[in-house]
Amino acid sequence: AYVLESARAPAASLGVAWAFLATANAAQWFTAPSHVASSTAAPTVPSLINVAQQLLVSLLHLMVGAWFTLQFKFIPVRYPAIAQACEHVLFGLCPLVCAAVLTWGAMLATGAAAAPF
Repeated sequence: AYVLESARAPAASLGVAWAFLATANAAQWFTAPSHVASSTAAPTVPSLINVAQQLLVSLLHLMVGAWFTLQFKFIPVRYPAIAQACEHVLFGLCPLVCAAVLTWGAMLATGAAAAPF
């Protein structure tokens, strides 16, 4: 993406970045531990917690995409409606996603029994 940006092709660079993000999101869904069954056991149905975690990580990917879209200087100039939509996505999803990510981080750092909430 940086090579395309330096070659004065910012639209192609943005497209490559979104394609990478979509690929990472698809890989996250298809390789999640909740969907992988052992070789001897039957496939398991993912729990509601696992599905919620996958959805929140997908929302985090969407927020990352909206953020790096706003980093391209030509987007607010040429496409102000897209820039405004990206800002709305960021401001709307930030409290939900960031609270969940910080909660997971605190639980991983301290353990579920010693978590401060």
